[in-house]
Amino acid sequence: DQLLLILKKKLDHVVVMDITDNLIITRLSNRRSCKGCGRVYNLIFGPPTNAGKCDECDGQLYLREDDNHTIIQKRLNVFREQTEPVINYYSKQGITKIIDSKGLIDEIKIEILSKITP
Repeated sequence: DQLLLILKKKLDHVVVMDITDNLIITRLSNRRSCKGCGRVYNLIFGPPTNAGKCDECDGQLYLREDDNHTIIQKRLNVFREQTEPVINYYSKQGITKIIDSKGLIDEIKIEILSKITP
């Protein structure tokens, strides 16, 4: 809030993505990025046409080092310790918008827009 005061800004909404740890782990551990153009794929929810190759530039796909189960779990723990208190703070102000994030990207986008658009 102090930074917002300095910047003379006000938060209208705080978007909270509601998703289980297991689904986060599944999504991240199946994420692949293209070494050539940076396009991101998910092997389950949005795989490339040809395994291991980018549809855009034919570049090689790779798994980021931090997209393994152990590191993802550590990141989730940091989220609980550092971010959940902030969410609770803004929830008490009544400005949080909880988004069901179990669906596909387009579905999630529609839900976000429906909750933040007047």
